[in-house]
Amino acid sequence: MVMTHSAEQVANQANVIKTKVSTWPRFTRCHNIDNSLVIWLDLDINESNPDTTAATNKLQHIVNTVKIFNDTNACIDFLTNAENKIIFMVISNDISEWFVPLIEQLTSLHSIYILQNQETQVHLSIGDHKKVKGIFTNIDTICISLKLNIHQSINDYTSFSILPSVDSTQSVKFDELDQSFMYSQLLKEIIVDIQYDEKAKLDFVNFCRGQCLGNNIRLNILNQFESNYESNSPIWWYTKEPFVYTVLNQALRKLDIEMIIMMGFFIHDLHRQIEQIYAQRNPTNKMIIYRGQGISNDEFEKLRKNIGGLLSFNNFLSTSIDQDVSLAFGSSARDDPNLTGVLFRIEIDPSISIVPFAQLDDISFYSNFEREILFSMHTIFRISSVMEIENRLWQIDLKLTDNNDEQLKLVTECIRNEIGDGTGWVRMAGLLLKMGKFDQASTIYNTLLKAIPNNTQNELQTSIPAILNNTAVVHVSLGAYETAHSFYEGILEIFEEILPSDHPLLASIYNNIGAVYISLDNFTTALSYFQKSCEIAQKSLRENEQELSKIYHNIGHVYRKLGDYPTALLYYEKALEIDQRTLPPFHPYLATTYFSIAEAHELMTNYASALAFSEKTLEIEQRILPPFHPSLSSTYIIIGEKALEIQEKSLPSNHPDRVVALNNIGEVYRSMGDHTTALSYYMKALDIQEQASSSGSLRMSNTYKHIADVYSSMKDYENSLSYYEKALEIKRTLLPPFHLDMAAIYVDMGGLYQSMENYTDALSYYQKALEIQEKLLEPDHAHLAITYNDIGLVYQLMEDYSCALSYYQKTLEIQVKHYTTALSYYEKALEIKYKSLLPNHPSLAVIYNNMGQVYRMMEDYSNALSKFEKRLDIQLTFLQPDDSDTATTYETIGLVHQSMKNYSLALSYCKKAFEIQEKHVPSDDPELLELKETINTLESLEKD
Repeated sequence: MVMTHSAEQVANQANVIKTKVSTWPRFTRCHNIDNSLVIWLDLDINESNPDTTAATNKLQHIVNTVKIFNDTNACIDFLTNAENKIIFMVISNDISEWFVPLIEQLTSLHSIYILQNQETQVHLSIGDHKKVKGIFTNIDTICISLKLNIHQSINDYTSFSILPSVDSTQSVKFDELDQSFMYSQLLKEIIVDIQYDEKAKLDFVNFCRGQCLGNNIRLNILNQFESNYESNSPIWWYTKEPFVYTVLNQALRKLDIEMIIMMGFFIHDLHRQIEQIYAQRNPTNKMIIYRGQGISNDEFEKLRKNIGGLLSFNNFLSTSIDQDVSLAFGSSARDDPNLTGVLFRIEIDPSISIVPFAQLDDISFYSNFEREILFSMHTIFRISSVMEIENRLWQIDLKLTDNNDEQLKLVTECIRNEIGDGTGWVRMAGLLLKMGKFDQASTIYNTLLKAIPNNTQNELQTSIPAILNNTAVVHVSLGAYETAHSFYEGILEIFEEILPSDHPLLASIYNNIGAVYISLDNFTTALSYFQKSCEIAQKSLRENEQELSKIYHNIGHVYRKLGDYPTALLYYEKALEIDQRTLPPFHPYLATTYFSIAEAHELMTNYASALAFSEKTLEIEQRILPPFHPSLSSTYIIIGEKALEIQEKSLPSNHPDRVVALNNIGEVYRSMGDHTTALSYYMKALDIQEQASSSGSLRMSNTYKHIADVYSSMKDYENSLSYYEKALEIKRTLLPPFHLDMAAIYVDMGGLYQSMENYTDALSYYQKALEIQEKLLEPDHAHLAITYNDIGLVYQLMEDYSCALSYYQKTLEIQVKHYTTALSYYEKALEIKYKSLLPNHPSLAVIYNNMGQVYRMMEDYSNALSKFEKRLDIQLTFLQPDDSDTATTYETIGLVHQSMKNYSLALSYCKKAFEIQEKHVPSDDPELLELKETINTLESLEKD
C-alpha cells in the first residue's frame, strides 16, 4: 500500500491540515420520520374532552401525527394541500354519506374509517366505496384495522430493483447497473461492516424526539427504546414498535441516506441477529414461502418483462409460510387502481443457498400468527415466472439466489471492486461522494480526520491518502475553493517530502490543485500545475490512462476560460479518445467529457454539435446518477438553450413549446439573481404570446407577472407597476373576484406601492388582498399573518401607530401558533431544495431568511444568526457586493447581534448595510435615517 512506510508521519501531520479548515458541514437532518398521518373529522368533537384525548393517544401510538377537524372546509383544504403524505381518515357517520364521495378520489387518501355514534344510523353503502374500510363503533376497533392497513401500505410501497439477465460470459460494469441496485447493495455491505457505539443509538433517539414533540405516547416509547434497547432483541423492537418498523422501511424505500446512516446501528444489529438465528437453526429442508402486496402498475410491467433477471427488495423483507395470509394482502391491493396485486411465491433451497433468514416463532413481540419469515435488506432473488391468478392479481415465482449464481457473482465482484479498501466509514464516505451527497461525505471525513492522530489501526492508517484527497474533493464539490486550496497545499507539503518526484499520487494532487486554481480564476497558475501533472502522468501512468484523461480535460478548461475555444476543444477531444477506449459506454467520466465538449461547441456557435453532446451527457446521467444529483441540473440548462436554437429553426414562431422553454430558462436566471438575462428570456416569451392566440390567457398573465417581479427586483417600479396592471387585468377577466391568485397579485402591487412610498395605494391593495384571504383562508393561516404585518407596516410608515399596533397584534397572535410549524415546513423545504439545487442556490437564501426570522421572533438568536449568515454567504456568491438585498441582510445580522449584546459586531454589520444603502436611496429616506439612528445608538452602547 502507498505510504505504509510513513503512515505515522502522515498521521501526525494530518491534524495540522485539519486545523486549517474552520467550518465543516453537518447533517441537515431535515426529515419527516413518518409520512403517514390520521385525520379525524367530527363536526361536534371537543378536543379537550378526556375521551377525545384518550382516543387521540391510542391513534398516536400507531402514527406520529393526528389532525383533528370540526370544520369540513378546513379539512378539505388540508387534504388537497397535503404533499408526500399517506392519509388515513376517521369520519363521523353523520356526515359520511355526502363527505366520502367528495374526497375519496384524492390520491393521498389511503383509507377511510367511519365512526358510528349510537344515535345516528349510517346510510352510506360501503360496498360502493373501496377506500372505506368499515363502520366502527369505537376507536379501539379502528386502531386494529388502522394498524393492519398502515402495515399493508408500507408493504405496497416496498421498493425493489431489477437487474436484467446477462450471459455469464459477459463482464458487468458498475456504471451499467441499475442505480438503486448498486447503491442499496453498497450501503448494506458497508453498514454491516461498521462497528457502532452507544452514541449512535442516542443520536437516533434524540433526533426522533425532536420529530415527536407534542406526541407524549411516542416520546415515552423513545424513552423505553433508549433505556431498554439492549434488554430486548432487534427483531423484538422491529415487530413491537410501529415507529421503528415505519421509519426504517421508509428510509430504505426512499434511499434516504442520512436516515439510513442514523439507523445504521439498528440495521447492523437486525441483520446480525438474522444471521445468528439462521446459523443456530441451520435449516436443511426446501421451503416455499409467500409474500402478498401491491406494486405500481408501471413497476409490475417492468418486472413482467424481466423473467430470468434478478430482483432485489431494498428493505427488510417479511414473508410468510401461510399462503392464504399472503394472498389476502395481495388481493386487497387491487382496491387501488394504481396498483397490481401480487403474490410472490418464493422457493428456498438451503442446500445450494446460504442467504440467511429468520423464522420469527417465539422471537417476534406478537404471537407469530402470520408464521413470518424475515430476510435482511437487499436479499436477491431470481425471477422464474409470472402468471395471472385472476383479474389484476398475479403470481410471481422467485428463487432465492444460490451462492454460485454466475450473474450474482459478476455483480458482487463489480461492486466490491468499486468500494475499494478501508474501514467501513471510509467506504461509506466514498460512496456518498460518488452519489453527490457532499455534505454528508464531508461530515464523515471530518470525523475520520479527527480520529487519525489517535488511531493506530493499520486499516485506517493506510486509508489516509484517500481520506485527505477525498476531503479536498468534497470542498471543491461544495464550492469551498479557498478551503480546498488550503487543504491541497497541506497535503502536497506532506507528500512532496515522503514521495519520489515522479510518484503517480503527486500527479493526481497537482491535477486537483490546478482544478482549484481554475475555480479561483487563476488560470496561469492552474496551467503550471497541470503541466507538472501531465509530465508525471505521461511517464509513469501508462497503465492508468484515466489520470492523463483528467489532466487533458482540465487543460481544456483553462483554455476555455481564456477564450481559446478551439484549443480547449482539442484537449477535450484528447480526453474523449482515452475515455472511449478505456471506459464502459455509460461511465460518469464520459458524461463529464461530453458535457465539456458540448459547452465548447456552444461557445463556438456549433449548436447542432453542442446539442448532440449534451444529449449524450444526459443519457448517461439519467442512467447512472440518483435522481437529485447536482450534475443533472447543468445539463438540463444547456439542453434548454440548445433546444431553443433548434425550435427557432424548426417550429412556428408562435409555438407554445418555445414559450415554455423561454419562461423556464428565465426562471432559472431569476433565481440566480441574474435579472437582466431573466428579463430578456421573459420578453422573448411575451413577444411570442402577444403574436399568438394565447394573448389574454392566464399563462400570458403569469409572464406579465414574471416581468413585473424582475423589474421590481431591479427597482424599476414604473415598469413593474405597468406589468402588474396588465397581469391583473387578465386575471380579473378570467378569474372569480374572490380567488387566491387575485389576492397574491394584490399583495405584490401593495408591496410595490409601498416601495414607491405611495402608502395610500399600498394600503388599498393590501386591504383588497386581505378581504379575499379572510374569506377563503382559515383565521390562523400564515398568509393572513403576512398581510396583517404588511398593513401594520404601512400604517406605521403613515404614523398611524394605533392601527399599526392593532395589525401587528393580529400578526403576532397567528405567528405564535405557527413558529414550530413554520420551522418544520422550512426544514422540509430545505430538504427538497438540497436534493434538487446546488448547495449555494439563491432559492435556499429565501428559506434561510424565513427560518432566521422565525428563530428571531422566538428570541433564539443563536439559530437566527446561523440562518442569516448562510443567507449572506449565498448572496455574496450570486449578487453584486453593493446589492440592496445584501445590505438588508447585513442590517438584520447587526440587529441580531444587538439583541445578543454583541455591540461591536452589531455596529460593524450595520455600518456595512449603511454604506450600501446610501448608494441606492436618497439621504432623507426614512429607513436610511432609521438605520443611521441605530448606528448612533450602537456607538453609544459600545463606548459604555
